[in-house]
This record gives sequence, C-alpha cells and structure tokens, in this order.
Amino acid sequence: MIETRAEIEVASAVHRAWAVVWDIARYPEFLSDVVHVRVDPADDPLELEAEFEMRVFRTRRFRLRLVGEPPHRVRWTLVEGQHLRANQGEWTLALAGGDRAQMTYRLELDTSVPVPDAISRRLIDFNLPTALRQFKARIETQGAPADPPLRAPQPQQSDVHDHG
Repeated sequence: MIETRAEIEVASAVHRAWAVVWDIARYPEFLSDVVHVRVDPADDPLELEAEFEMRVFRTRRFRLRLVGEPPHRVRWTLVEGQHLRANQGEWTLALAGGDRAQMTYRLELDTSVPVPDAISRRLIDFNLPTALRQFKARIETQGAPADPPLRAPQPQQSDVHDHG
C-alpha cells in the first residue's frame, strides 16, 4: 500500500481554493497527468462520481466517489479501477493567515499487482509535488468564482485528450 501526505500553501482564500479542487471536470486543463475526466453528479449536490484517465507510466482508468464539504474538505473513495484495490484520500483546506490557504493532500493507494519501489518513489517524489504545484498555479493565476459552487459540477467530459 502507498500512503502519502503533502502540503502546500497558496495565495488564495480557502473558499476559492476549495472551488478549484471541487471543479474536477477541469483537471485535464491544468494537471499534466490527467488525460480525461467524466463527471456524473449524484442526487446530493455535494456528491459525485468521476471517471479518471491518468497517465503515470501507463494510462490507467479508475472511478472515484467524491464528497465535497465546502470550503474545507473534499474526500474520495474508489468505486472501481484498473489494478486498484483502494484509492482513498482527501484534500483539507485551512486558513494559513491573511488571504492564504493551507492545502493538505492525503492518499492511500493499494494496487492488485505489485508496484516496484521505483514507481512508488516516482509517484511520491515527482508526480505528487508536480500536481501540487499545478494546483497552486491554477488557484493563484486563474482562481475561482468569488462564491464557491454548492453543488456538483454538471455531467460533462473534458475536451482534453491524449494523442501521444
């Protein structure tokens, strides 16, 4: 099992950072490892399921159930996925002082096939820090609406596709 936790501080109000984290359908626009996302809202406006296609060494698909708790948390659990037994975690967001947010990412990942240590290390030492920097850049440069959405994004597919 891979377990990791990482933090980053962003120049943004907590509710604006939360809105970017919750806008899952837009992840392919700024996260280099995310090839495609399809979001399917549930009856509860703060719950959704999303199918991700991610490229980490090889392209993999998985489906997560996500629960938003604005403006401080987004949690997820695995619904199904290629070679995955578990994928659960959360983003927590807190006021860091002034107009800054402290973002903490926690992940527990269990695969159904052995993962070489080199791949685990790459995920933790390279891919995760890169994703955190990409979230930070998105939040600080593009930001989000002044009022965070209180419902799940509408069903959609991203227009970003991997052609490589």
